[in-house]
Amino acid sequence: MIGQSGYTYRLLPTLSFPLAAKFYRQEKHSARTDKRDEIFVAQHQNDISACLRIAPLDNERLLRGMLVSKASRGQGLARGLLAFSLSNTQYEKIWTFPLSPLHGFYASLGFEVKNFDEALPLCVQAAYTQYLKQGRDIKLALWQR
Repeated sequence: MIGQSGYTYRLLPTLSFPLAAKFYRQEKHSARTDKRDEIFVAQHQNDISACLRIAPLDNERLLRGMLVSKASRGQGLARGLLAFSLSNTQYEKIWTFPLSPLHGFYASLGFEVKNFDEALPLCVQAAYTQYLKQGRDIKLALWQR
């Protein structure tokens, strides 16, 4: 799908995952790709400008590694890529741990903030707790089809 400013959004085929890994390295981001991920990208003239991963977390799925290149920020790529990804993912629900200042952004795309004391899958509780221990100011959010 072609979005604003000539960017193309697409699901990256598994054989092209090294391109996503290269993008993350170039942007000095610690994300790693896994063959079980769904990786969506925004490309401009075959160069990746934004990337996100929907990664397995036991029987759940976690949105991770959403990144827009420094050169491409401020153009709505994150919103466009995430909207495209949610429309084209094979999964019915996806968890994420957005930084608190980005809660409104995720809420505008259908993510609902959850309380930690709700009945959560153990794998989600464990991952969320691990991020909190790192001192991150994050929320717990769920998107459902």
